[in-house]
Amino acid sequence: MHPSLVLWDWNGTLLDDVDLCVDALNRLLARFHYPQRYDKTQYREIFCFPVQDYYVRAGFDFSRTPFDELARSYMPDLVITTDIIVGFPGETEEDFEDTIKLCEKVRFDAMFTFIYSKRVGTPAASMPDPYTREDKQKHFDRLMEVSNRISAEKHKEYEGKSFRVLVDGETGKDEYNLSSRTNGGRLVHLKGDPALVGQFVKVKITASNTWALYGEIENG
Repeated sequence: MHPSLVLWDWNGTLLDDVDLCVDALNRLLARFHYPQRYDKTQYREIFCFPVQDYYVRAGFDFSRTPFDELARSYMPDLVITTDIIVGFPGETEEDFEDTIKLCEKVRFDAMFTFIYSKRVGTPAASMPDPYTREDKQKHFDRLMEVSNRISAEKHKEYEGKSFRVLVDGETGKDEYNLSSRTNGGRLVHLKGDPALVGQFVKVKITASNTWALYGEIENG
C-alpha cells in the first residue's frame, strides 16, 4: 500500500479510509515501508515535501492513535520498515534524540540506515552543516544499536510459531540450504529439497538472530 493512500490527510476520515481498504489489505503483503526524514518546516518547504509526516516529531498530537498502532490493529502481523538518514544538514542533537524516540516507540521491524552525504547540485549541498563526519558516525552507530536490538527482539517473538512462506532460492550453504520469505517479507532460512524453490510451504521457526529467522518445514 502506498503511504499517500492514507497518510497525508491525518484526520478523522483516516479510519473510514482504512475500513475501506481492509479487504484489499488482506490480499496484500503484510508489509509497510515508510521512510523517515528530517522534519524542520524550512527544509520541508525547500524540498516541497508534504506538510505532514508519518510522525510530525515537533508537536505531534499523541492523543490521536499513531499510524503504526492503527495499522497493526487491523493487521497484527504487519511488518513496518523504514529508511532513516542521519546527519542531514541542520539536524541538531534534539532532532536526533527525537529520531531515537520515534524508533523506540514504533519499533520498526527493520531500518535501512544511512549517513547523509553531500551531492553537488542539490539544495542540501549549500545548507549549513556544522557536524563533523565523526559526530554523524557516533549518531549512526547509536541508531544501529537501537535498530539491531529491536530487530533481534522482534525476531525472537517468531520462535515456536508456524508460518506460510515462499521458498525463493538456494543459499549455497549446507546447514540451511534454502531461503524463503514470510508474508511480511521476513527472511527465513530452511533445510529442504531445492525443488521447493518457487513453492509455498509451512515452517516452524526454531531460531533467530538480528538479521534472519531459521525454521523447519512442517509435514502436511
